[in-house]
Amino acid sequence: MKDQNKAFALAAVAGAIIATGAGLIGTHTISTSQRGMPPALTTTTTTSLTGEVDDPVPPRTPDAVTAAGWLSELARAKPGATREYDRKLFLPGARGWADPDLNGCDGREDAIASWLHAKVERGHCASSGPVADVYTGQSIMLPGDADVDHVVPLHEAWLSGASRWDDASRWVTFGHDLSNLIPVLSSANRAKGDKTPDRWMPSNDGYWCEYGRVYVGVKHTYGLTVTVAEGEALGLALETCGHR
Repeated sequence: MKDQNKAFALAAVAGAIIATGAGLIGTHTISTSQRGMPPALTTTTTTSLTGEVDDPVPPRTPDAVTAAGWLSELARAKPGATREYDRKLFLPGARGWADPDLNGCDGREDAIASWLHAKVERGHCASSGPVADVYTGQSIMLPGDADVDHVVPLHEAWLSGASRWDDASRWVTFGHDLSNLIPVLSSANRAKGDKTPDRWMPSNDGYWCEYGRVYVGVKHTYGLTVTVAEGEALGLALETCGHR
């Protein structure tokens, strides 16, 4: 991780090579008309016989070209909040995660099931299986080895526009939105904390493209801002996408 910033700066030059070798491709798209409007919470119902993730991005992630266009549309602003941050506004359940879609499973269980393409049935929320952690490239077993990461951290969302929302349900929706949730190795999630892409990127540089796409998609959908440095880092991440 010590040389990560230097390596990230070289990503624009090595982008085509990284994109070719990574083999991580995602093509889910969402309409630009949805910007600023939280998408409806949905649960994946496609069953995978192997339990492996076929496309290592959450639902509704824009493709690379769309993400690059959306990045240019994001307003640049310094972080700031109009009220004090409280994580419970986003995750109000007794143990943090709630069940806003009322399917009988909490947000963490929904995110893991979605990542594994497992079918969720009421009363049967536990999904498990081995996957490659996209942040580190290490093999992990879900759910035991994983935290569920908010790609755009909750505190960062708060500082980039969410503190101004006047509808409490939007905070809960954001906190449980599957398009912003990835199960990852617990240590990687905790190392990231609430850092933005100019301060932290996955040690697995083969995932920078996908990470940038997810991050930009969430910020655009919810009408959140980015700082200048954050926008530049996201631009470098998307340059690693090559022709994906």
